[in-house]
Amino acid sequence: MKRRMITIAIAGLVVAGLAGGAEAGRIAAKRKTVRVDAKRETRREARRETGREASREVRRDVRRDDVRRDAPTRRRTLRTLPRQHTVVRTNARTYYYTDGVFYRGERDRYVAVGAPVGAFVGRLPARHRILFVGGRRYWYAGGVFYVGVRGGFRVVYAPLGARLARLPVGCEKVRVRNGIYFYCDGVYFRFDRREGLYVVVRAPIGAVVRYLPDSCEMRGRGHDRYACYGGVGYRPVIRDGFTFWLVFDL
Repeated sequence: MKRRMITIAIAGLVVAGLAGGAEAGRIAAKRKTVRVDAKRETRREARRETGREASREVRRDVRRDDVRRDAPTRRRTLRTLPRQHTVVRTNARTYYYTDGVFYRGERDRYVAVGAPVGAFVGRLPARHRILFVGGRRYWYAGGVFYVGVRGGFRVVYAPLGARLARLPVGCEKVRVRNGIYFYCDGVYFRFDRREGLYVVVRAPIGAVVRYLPDSCEMRGRGHDRYACYGGVGYRPVIRDGFTFWLVFDL
């Protein structure tokens, strides 16, 4: 009888211990949930604050003497043009075209710039290829997309969805909240891991780039002045004395 009572007592203690353990587990889980929720709220607040800071920076009074110089970029320059170059006039500007590259005259040199949309050329570089995007045929060479017209080819905006095995020379890595992009003269690429190709995508809102395409259009007045290229808006942002450009939704 005594043994039975002892056994019952031990069983009661075990059950109580298990119940206590379960309750302790529930309390610990509740505390963990509270901590996770607090961390999430902190991150949300940090993102909101970052957005407010970016917004304040964009709305900053950008005076003419503040915008002293563009952010440094690597641009090919020439002292003299090759003999076999072509003069191209488009968008009220004069360019010099040779072997797939467009140049503009600046003081005592010629600086390579992004291909101006709408420019007409009589022939393409030898190393060009044909791409089909959305059922339409494009010619591609050196980061520039063309369509065929009578007597030659015309520069167009990069078609969304175009796929390339390699990025154009001079592309820059741009980090945005939803991933990594590659920027080159107004065109944005993302790497498709499944296909192993770089795909032309829409400009990510919030991206900050160091330079604009040469054929972008300036709009607005005063402090509301901004650049537009291919339906994408860019606002000037001053950082360390340099002008960068923030992508926003038009």
